[in-house]
Amino acid sequence: NIKHGDIKISEFVITEIVRKASMEVEGVVGLAGDQSFMDTITEMISNKKKVNDVKITKMTNDFVEIDIKLIIQYNSDISQLAPRVQNRISEKIKEMTGMDSKIHVTISNVEQATTIKPNDENIESNNSNDD
Repeated sequence: NIKHGDIKISEFVITEIVRKASMEVEGVVGLAGDQSFMDTITEMISNKKKVNDVKITKMTNDFVEIDIKLIIQYNSDISQLAPRVQNRISEKIKEMTGMDSKIHVTISNVEQATTIKPNDENIESNNSNDD
């Protein structure tokens, strides 16, 4: 008979799953941590990042409740985007940990989508420097 010990999942692991899963959803630009001036100073002194973009409000062996703050793409339909984020996070948490979850989403900001375009001026100036 093989006896196994306990398996514990840290809150850090859950928050990382939440961060990565939310970024997989189209329309999510990033996560928003409301960082105070004192948090920034503490970070500089302690060399530890204090991030509060994902907050675990309740956690048991088989359930986790999470608050997440998002920055979304301007012109996104929030009524469709937020549930997609909730579903993606719940799926990933269940898949990776076996835990059920309840996800509360706060849209903290909107940003214009940025697209990277080749800079034609730089290409031309590089070519004109050939002697």
